[in-house]
Amino acid sequence: MAINLFNFKKFFHRLSLAPTKLRYKVMIIFALTGIIPLLIAGYAITQYVMTTTRESFEIVMITYTLLLGLVISILGLILAKRIYEPIIDIALEARIVAGGDYNHKINTTSEDEVGEIAFHINTLSRKIKENIKTLSEYSQKTKEINLDIHHKMLAFSSLLQIGDFITEGRLKFDQIIDVILNRISEITETKSCFVFLYDETVRSFVLYKASQDAVREIYDINFSTKEDFVQNFEKSSEPFVFDNSTMSSGRLTAVLYRIKDIVKFENMVILPIKIHERLEGFIITVNSEANYAYTKDDLELLKIFVKQASIVIENDRLSQRAGQLEIKDSLTGLYNKRFVLWSLEEEIKRAMFYRKPCALLMFRILNFSETMENLEKYAVDAILANIAQILQNNLNEFGKAGRISTDTFAIILPDISKKKAVMTAKSIKSEIGQFFEKSKNGIVKKLSVTDAVSENPIDGATAKSLFEKAELELDVNAKNIHMA
Repeated sequence: MAINLFNFKKFFHRLSLAPTKLRYKVMIIFALTGIIPLLIAGYAITQYVMTTTRESFEIVMITYTLLLGLVISILGLILAKRIYEPIIDIALEARIVAGGDYNHKINTTSEDEVGEIAFHINTLSRKIKENIKTLSEYSQKTKEINLDIHHKMLAFSSLLQIGDFITEGRLKFDQIIDVILNRISEITETKSCFVFLYDETVRSFVLYKASQDAVREIYDINFSTKEDFVQNFEKSSEPFVFDNSTMSSGRLTAVLYRIKDIVKFENMVILPIKIHERLEGFIITVNSEANYAYTKDDLELLKIFVKQASIVIENDRLSQRAGQLEIKDSLTGLYNKRFVLWSLEEEIKRAMFYRKPCALLMFRILNFSETMENLEKYAVDAILANIAQILQNNLNEFGKAGRISTDTFAIILPDISKKKAVMTAKSIKSEIGQFFEKSKNGIVKKLSVTDAVSENPIDGATAKSLFEKAELELDVNAKNIHMA
């Protein structure tokens, strides 16, 4: 029953005007109100008026009435057309707008409801266009913000990494400087980056390090302390900037122009490296982008990298000074080479004053460097500790034992002649050899030792000459052992 009712409603819906287009609805209205009545009137005239005898006046009036009806019908048709054509045009134009062309505008001169519809559709289209533009701008700003966040996170990560290298001491001074230059080049889109440090020997700032893409000619460039920007750095820590916003040919000195000719840059920043307010050098970064201006964030980031470079330089210099103050080898507890040379020189002066001998004994562990590569660190440390103990057990009251290099050791024996020193050297050599033989490690068993003895004044009058004599003898003995 429900299905039959539904079909019945559907049938009458099709018979009605609901599913038809507006054009056809207007034509049907015009036919119902104009054409059909005219056809009925015409039919009546032909059937009744024309077939009977009427007065001429009545015929004329009927004719005028029919003509007036025809005119009114034509005017109705024109009016209907003027009604539905703008509506149809608006529908077509709205379809174009709905297709995504929001620049399209509906043009109409109507001041009625049709004109209002066109106006509102144009307003809606304009607002949609403005909203899309706003969304596009927000999307672009969001993209820029994301890129900026990524850029800052990369910079922050690089700074933390360099900070770890500085505090942990995993990399050497040169390696950390290389990392700083590479990070500056990556993050700031720098074409080339250079580090100039002050050199006391030439009394000028010389190129210490350059980024990987630097040309060879740049290494020949030095900066005098009289350069304008250098003198400014003595008073201020503000960077020297040469870019689109500050560009002036008069600001570049002859040396900077030379760098420009070599590197072919358009923009440059020079930042001072200061340690306790003293100018120790500077970092130069350049790029080749036209119409470029460094932002405040760019300069602040570069300042942080330069600060890290200054910390690295200061740590390296402090380490060098600490090394100069150290007198003992950290692994063995024996005196280092610098102190052994100094002590030997003092003992030679004393021996010459009292006319007594002073002997220098030196020992070299053959193939020790190769052996270290095949042993664990604790095993190598144990070998060095035992050798150091053997040397110290054979010292006299004023004797001193030292480690000269990785595989070479020395003993200073004041007041001991060369003959007695040779006997002591043989005894020490025998003890070290026995230690190697008793080792349970097969690699250690293969080690051997050679010795050399020199004496003042027979073999030299200075610490340097005694060292050279003993080292030459060690080289000869080692060569003879290898040949045997």
